[in-house]
Amino acid sequence: MQYHPGIRIDSIPVSGLPGLMFVCATLLMFMGSIPAVRELFYITGPAGLLWSGVLYYWHHQTRW
Repeated sequence: MQYHPGIRIDSIPVSGLPGLMFVCATLLMFMGSIPAVRELFYITGPAGLLWSGVLYYWHHQTRW
């Protein structure tokens, strides 16, 4: 019998639609089951969107 290690986090694709689906499913799972996560999302959600905009702008405006 061969041992199967299961799903590894480094094998989950993080770009494109599969990564977006993984993030949305994880978010919905935790927001529904843990009330404290719901409260933190109201702070970290907008902060994450703002920071992603900053990184996108910085990446496309600066040429190293």
